[in-house]
This record gives sequence, structure tokens and C-alpha cells, in this order.
Amino acid sequence: MSVSGGEVAKAPEAPWAVAGACAGAVLFGYHLGVVNTPLDAMSRTLGFAGDAKVAGAVAAPESPRWAGNADKQASAARLWGAAAAARARPWRRRRRLDGRLVGAMVSPRHRRATATAFLLFVQQQFAGINAVVYFSTKVFREAGLQSAVLGSVAVALTNILGTVCVATPLIDKFGRKAMLCSSYAGMAASMAVMAAAAATPALAGTPALAATSFLGTIAYIFAFSCGCGPVPGLLTPELFPSKLRAKGGSIGMLSHWGCNTVVGAAFLPLVAQLGLPAVYAGFAAVAAASAIFAKVAIEETSGAALE
Repeated sequence: MSVSGGEVAKAPEAPWAVAGACAGAVLFGYHLGVVNTPLDAMSRTLGFAGDAKVAGAVAAPESPRWAGNADKQASAARLWGAAAAARARPWRRRRRLDGRLVGAMVSPRHRRATATAFLLFVQQQFAGINAVVYFSTKVFREAGLQSAVLGSVAVALTNILGTVCVATPLIDKFGRKAMLCSSYAGMAASMAVMAAAAATPALAGTPALAATSFLGTIAYIFAFSCGCGPVPGLLTPELFPSKLRAKGGSIGMLSHWGCNTVVGAAFLPLVAQLGLPAVYAGFAAVAAASAIFAKVAIEETSGAALE
């Protein structure tokens, strides 16, 4: 940010509807073109093949930081309107980054933010979200659900609708910490119920187990979409000043996809060795611990100045 006339010039905030459109475009492509075999087959029928996420990203509006850069006035005008884009011009000055910023990430002033950015996505992934999403069809089928494919479609729609219709309009009203804590609590409770049902021999192969598996998964995904899904990506850049924000986001994404790979690769071998109830109980324990971590260790950034 730059100072003009003694005031800090800020980029205008995009309306929540624009943010929701961005989230919806990404989530649509994520579920339709990347995850779950039946959804991939549907996407091919619709003509998206495996590239729906790319198509959604191309159609989404630019981020405020990019649109605020020099020579991006047209993008800024499309995102905020011509008048607001004109007022944001002082904010467009670029800063030159140097190697000292790497050391700043682990300096006493910023090491807490760096650790938080890393741990947010460790907790998100080890609470089991992508194991549930990737393998929901298999889990539903083994639980006896008549249409595992439709169950997986319901999982995708729940994630999209929860993020766009619940999290997006409420995340600034209730704050990042409250949304994250309640989200993890819901995920822990849902996963614990499914683990208990799967561990009950009397329910094996019954409609009750199929219903518990389906409804528990839907509740888990809904809880995720209301906080644990969107909050880490929003909170991470808010923890850092502008000169470190991109590096902070990179650390978060490194943690996200690294842990995603570990969980995705380890889920089926762990289920084969320990059983689904034990694995789900582990996910529930991580989610419960993450709720406590969010309550006591994460700094609330809602309404706070970014600099």
C-alpha cells in the first residue's frame, strides 16, 4: 500500500457476491473435473473433460491485488466499477522484493504467522476432508448405499452450496475464528458418529449404516464448507503484511498440497490395515484438536487493518 496525502490508499473490497462467484467457479471445477470418477464421467459428457477447473479459473474475475497493479485498470474497473478503480490508483505501486524477505518469514515478528499459515492446512487435510471427497463413492458403496454415484454428487453440491450460500455471506459477520471453531466441531462430531456406526457389528450391511454413512458425510462436508474449507485460504494472506503476503500464501499452499498427497495416498492402505472406524476416529480427533487450536492460538483478522 502507498501513502497519498497522509492517508493509506486501500483497494476497494469486492462484494460478497463476486467472491461467491469465484468460489463457486473453483469448487465447480474441483468437483466436476478433478475429483470422483462418476463426476469426471459426467464432466466429459457435458464437454468439460478434466479441465473444468481451468475453465472456471479463466472465467473468474481477477484478484484485487492483481487488478490493482499498473496497467490493469480495465480489470479493476470490471471488478469494482470505474469510480472505485480510479480511487485505487495510488495503491497500485509495486514493491521490489528481495532475498531478505525470506528471512523475515521466520523472524520473531512473523514466525507465528508463518507457523499458523502452515498448520492451518495441515489440520484441514489431516481432518480427512480430501480422503472423504476422493473416496466417498467407495465408502458409500461398501456401506450399502444403493446409488453411490448420486451420493458423491450430493457431496459435491453440499460443498459448493455451503461455501457460496453460508460461508461467504457470514464469514465477515461472525469472524474467522468462530467460523473455523464451529466448522471443526461439526466435522469432529460427524466423523465420530460415522466411526461409531461403522464399528458397530449389528449395523453391518443394514440400511441404518448406509443412512448414517450418507447423512454423516453430508453433515461433515457441510461443516467443512462453512469454515474449514474457505477460512484457511482467506486467513493466511491476512496474517502477513503486503510485502510478505505472497510468500505466506505459498507456504500455505505447500502445506495444503503436501498434506493432501499424504492423506490421499495413505487413506486406503490405512483402512485396509486398521479398518475404517479407526481411520475415521483419527480424523475426528484431529478435527477436535483443530477446533481447540483455532480457539486458543489463531489471531482474529476480521475487520483488522492489513498493514
